[in-house]
Amino acid sequence: MPPFGGSESPTAPEEEINIDSTKVSWNQGNAKKNTKDDAGKDKDDKYADAKPISFFALFRHGTPSDKLIIVIGIILQACVGLSFSAMNLVFGEVIDDLSSPSTSILESTIGTIQIMAILAIVFGATAFIGMSAVPYGAARITNRVRDAY
Repeated sequence: MPPFGGSESPTAPEEEINIDSTKVSWNQGNAKKNTKDDAGKDKDDKYADAKPISFFALFRHGTPSDKLIIVIGIILQACVGLSFSAMNLVFGEVIDDLSSPSTSILESTIGTIQIMAILAIVFGATAFIGMSAVPYGAARITNRVRDAY
């Protein structure tokens, strides 16, 4: 019986049907796609003899400028990661300013708020450039590989 109930398939078990030049064989109600091409080679085995390469071998098609773009992106992303610690330190200063006895909260926190705003702008720009640089450099290398092959 087929897995979803109902009657048997309209064809007998183990019968092959040609659908859009693709062979489909029925085996106990489950369709199995034959992946052989016209030459008789199995399409799944097309890359079976391919040798694995190292990660850094992927960059052999990249120019020095492509590699520089990726390295700059990685460095900027590391700076963005470190920026969270800096923001925590500045936020701690804001809390200290709020807890200190003074006449005006605005006077005591305005300097720290300005520092926090400047850091947010710098970190936002750094994150944007860093997150854009790595995919851009990788896309350039990918296009070069596609052109080569």
